Amino acid sequence: SPPLGPQRTTRPPLGPQRATRQPPQRATRLTVRLHNDGATLAFFTRLTLVDAQGSELLPTLYSDNYISLLPGESCDVSLSARLLPPGARVRALVGPGGGGRDGGAEVALDA
Repeated sequence: SPPLGPQRTTRPPLGPQRATRQPPQRATRLTVRLHNDGATLAFFTRLTLVDAQGSELLPTLYSDNYISLLPGESCDVSLSARLLPPGARVRALVGPGGGGRDGGAEVALDA
């Protein structure tokens, strides 16, 4: 087996593929499908709902957080937010603490 120790990490191409709105009730509900189309593990992927300026929209509830996906694996995450201004989008950041120094992958919300 390979020796344990520091490993080179790479960021797999991963991001939200789609975000769809459900009819509004008290809150706006979204479903986001994440897919890892890279060759490496997407470890601790975190979704964030942001406004047009990139500021996090709070409060937002998530059905799951810090998701790890194997290559080729997908999952759906539900989001619920009271406020959804024009230009809002979902950002996926990979790595502990959301990593995100590269800005992460983003997807705009379907109308």
